[in-house]
Amino acid sequence: MMLAERTAKPVYIHATAVAIDGFGLLIRGPSRAGKSSVALALLAEAARASRFGVLIGDDRVSIENADGALVLRGHPAISGKIEHRGTGILDVPWRADAIATYVIDLCPANGSDTILTQSVIAIENVLLPHIVLPLGTDALSRAQKIIGLIWKSRVIAS
Repeated sequence: MMLAERTAKPVYIHATAVAIDGFGLLIRGPSRAGKSSVALALLAEAARASRFGVLIGDDRVSIENADGALVLRGHPAISGKIEHRGTGILDVPWRADAIATYVIDLCPANGSDTILTQSVIAIENVLLPHIVLPLGTDALSRAQKIIGLIWKSRVIAS
């Protein structure tokens, strides 16, 4: 089910977004930080756990405050496409939009592979749980940390 149609011109940011069991995850970070790799690992981990996971958008994601919820949408020119470094462009299951539930920032490491911070962040005047993970750790480890946090902090119906 698509969310309400937007009325204003979309605001695109450099990010990747996925939905895992309906939880919209906005993944941000500098170029070559591994946003797409983390997204692919999240989708693989969701499938491994028999959970539902889809791509919302890779590289360019629009964000919009819709009645107090942050709506994420992929760019229509690249719907269902994600870049896998070293392999090329992949076609993956996707949907047009999702409500953001978490913001994940990939940032320089502090000397460990642990979660740097867990806090709250405001994007487009919407407060969201914020997870900061270090660069340099492998995508699968980061995806497992993210999924662990989500499933630990939220009750996900089976």
